[in-house]
Amino acid sequence: MKGSNRRDLEVGEKLKVSGKSLRVLFTLMPDPAAIVDANGKFLAVNRRLEEVTGFKREELLGKNFARTGILTAESEAIVMKNLAKRMAGMQVAPYEIESLTKDGKKRLDEINAARIEYGGEPAALAVFRDITERKRMEEALRRSEEQYRTLHSNIPVGLYRNSPGPRGRFLAANPAIASMFGYSSVEEFLQANVSDLYETPEDRKAFSERLSREGKVSRVELRLKKRDGTPFWGAVSAQTMKDERGNILYFDGMIEDITERKRMEEELRQRFEEIKALNEGITQRLIQKISQIDNISTLRDRLRKSPDLSTGLDLILDTALNDLQMDVAAALIIDREENAVKVKGFKSRIEGDDVDMSYPLDGRFVELEAAKENQKLSKIVRKGEPSILKTASIHCAPILFGKTVYGILALGSQKGLTQDDSDLAVLSLYAELASTLFETERLTITPMKEVAKVAKRRFELELGRSYLVKNDVEKAFEVFADHVLSGMEGLCITREFPPNVRRKYGLEKTPIVWLTEERAKGEIAVDSLQDLSILIQRFLENAKQRVVLLDGFEYLTTKSGFEPFIGFLQLNRSRFEKSESILIAPMLEEALDLREAKLVEREMKPLTAE
Repeated sequence: MKGSNRRDLEVGEKLKVSGKSLRVLFTLMPDPAAIVDANGKFLAVNRRLEEVTGFKREELLGKNFARTGILTAESEAIVMKNLAKRMAGMQVAPYEIESLTKDGKKRLDEINAARIEYGGEPAALAVFRDITERKRMEEALRRSEEQYRTLHSNIPVGLYRNSPGPRGRFLAANPAIASMFGYSSVEEFLQANVSDLYETPEDRKAFSERLSREGKVSRVELRLKKRDGTPFWGAVSAQTMKDERGNILYFDGMIEDITERKRMEEELRQRFEEIKALNEGITQRLIQKISQIDNISTLRDRLRKSPDLSTGLDLILDTALNDLQMDVAAALIIDREENAVKVKGFKSRIEGDDVDMSYPLDGRFVELEAAKENQKLSKIVRKGEPSILKTASIHCAPILFGKTVYGILALGSQKGLTQDDSDLAVLSLYAELASTLFETERLTITPMKEVAKVAKRRFELELGRSYLVKNDVEKAFEVFADHVLSGMEGLCITREFPPNVRRKYGLEKTPIVWLTEERAKGEIAVDSLQDLSILIQRFLENAKQRVVLLDGFEYLTTKSGFEPFIGFLQLNRSRFEKSESILIAPMLEEALDLREAKLVEREMKPLTAE
């Protein structure tokens, strides 16, 4: 006989003691069920209890349920208490407990139990009904209802339900609408007539008729009033709710207090009127600025054709005087080595007006405030305050080289006035033009020929070519010196200190540019690709057949990055070709990776033999 049938037979034999009907009922029950004695010992369990809990009946029969782990500790106490009551003849209503499966999973059960006779002894038949899903649904419903109540109570706009008609009665409302209208509670608010909350009661009649006609309205702006009569603006959205015959039952709606928004709209309207009143003046001012910007653009083109620094500064100062309606203008350069401020350009409409050519840098002149603060300046000069221009008001913008203050563009007026930000912005544009002019002048190298010391060159190079000397800086210098000492105008750009280069290669007149961030008196120094490109361009223009040594590929790629450097090299290769000049450059191959070295070689011809 199979095991499961044997167990069923054993249960059946025992249940015969309590009657055939009880045995059949117990066996066929769809819910887990058990019979326990007065002390809680399992006397019988049905198959469904085995399936649900995972416990075999052999693991339960004859054991007190408290020692089987089929209930949580808390539930064990509840079951024992109710079992004692039932054995004492008391009625016990169905109650909830937590049961455990063999693998430790919890489930909620409702126990229905009855006192019975089993084997001639008092016992209890307990049926376990799984209520886990029911409890989950009840909890979800409770949370949903709580969320709705919270939303209805806490939403910052007023929600209401009222009856249609000219007067109307409120049927429901949330706390926000009661507070909005100045009532201390919803109950108190519900006593008011709807029309009493309109600033003009006739508006309620018109709103009710419109809503009844259209069925739905959105953000209708209405003048309402609080309980104490204070008016306010409300944006009302509402819809009609009807029965199955189409009769209107009530209005459901929402009110938002938009008083502050309406106040801001009115302020904006007034501000717009003020701006409109000033519009004519602003238009004239705008036309003036456009004209000034056009003048600056035209001036920039003229400066490109300027033959020298002095002519260029005169153009800038004359145009700035006219544009900004000033009386005096000066370009002041700061010489920190000599601790002086030097006047490089000066223009005045004041008869007999003049300035000195140099002033002490620590002289506390008004104009120098722009240099100290590195910002634009416009101020009325106080009595006794030192000034270079000696006018009633001073207006300045710094002339910058990068972030360094190189000088000051200063304008003066005999009127005690200050300029606004737009005027100072225009003045800054003029200062930028002056900066470009000074920078270009600084980067302009005058070609000079050495006294010829060799009759015939050792190295014959092709004009219009860029030559690369790999891993031999000394040879690059020898080739360069060979060309300049035989009569070609040259420019040497090197990482070496210029006096050392002059002594070593006998270069007395050839200009040498030091490739460094350092500065040394009497030496030309550059450290950026942009400045270097301008310098080479200025050297090559308006002349042909010159030679340039560029020593410092490694420095330039490290400082600026390879991609900008190769772009610089490609640009200048074209310049040398166009001017029929020669570029000689040494390169340490180990300083570049293979790809970078190949790109450089593509732009230059290798110089390998004498």
